[in-house]
Amino acid sequence: MKLNNYRMMGYAQIAIGLINLVYQNDKSGIQTKSAFAVFMGALLIFLTFVVQKKTYFENKTSAIYWSVITAIVVGVSLL
Repeated sequence: MKLNNYRMMGYAQIAIGLINLVYQNDKSGIQTKSAFAVFMGALLIFLTFVVQKKTYFENKTSAIYWSVITAIVVGVSLL
């Protein structure tokens, strides 16, 4: 996967977390779920800019790992 795809996954996680916070603000515990999504998205974006080894992001294992993390973030946010 290209580096830009990882950044888009991070932006999507942040957007889902913030949209979730706005639309489900009457539910209890939503701040924690939204903070989790925003944190994981920010972490992914941070890693794409800080990690200079592009081999980490070109590795198939890291693509699967971050795809699973993104799926977990979306699943937790929607529950």
